Amino acid sequence: MDNYSASSRAPVTLPYWQILASYPSTNFYLGGSHGAPDDDNLSLALTLYKDPWKIKKVLTTSDVDGSCRLLLSTKAVEKYVFSSMDENDARLCRTGIGKKFVVWDADQSFAHTLFLKKWANTKYFVLTSNWKKNFVTRKGLKKGDKIGLAWDGAKFYFKLLNRNGSTCSFF
Repeated sequence: MDNYSASSRAPVTLPYWQILASYPSTNFYLGGSHGAPDDDNLSLALTLYKDPWKIKKVLTTSDVDGSCRLLLSTKAVEKYVFSSMDENDARLCRTGIGKKFVVWDADQSFAHTLFLKKWANTKYFVLTSNWKKNFVTRKGLKKGDKIGLAWDGAKFYFKLLNRNGSTCSFF
């Protein structure tokens, strides 16, 4: 059945429950039936934006100079990365051997590969192996720029959040 009457081809007004039922995967209402929900099953809940960039950092001189690595706090890596990482991979990273991971540049839609490892004799973790070439030089990163990293259990996502104090696009 289409949404037009046979005589005038003008739109027919449908009850809201028929409109909602035609989009079952959209989750306009709670409950699993495709029939008409009663008022108790209609959800008007607002889902607020959840910031995906759990690890945020204002870049320092050592992040963008010839050191060729991004320094990350142990607390942030333990909380936001290792909590959902394979235990063997986390062990390699914690021992300083390191593990290669894909880092997706969300600004330029490009994948890079970097090593995550514990930096010897410090309390920090580092992303190394072409950090300077693939991120600092390619993106023109400078001291004072704010970056965000997210982890999905298998790879990192990178985003330039602010360029030395000025706001960049959020998504």
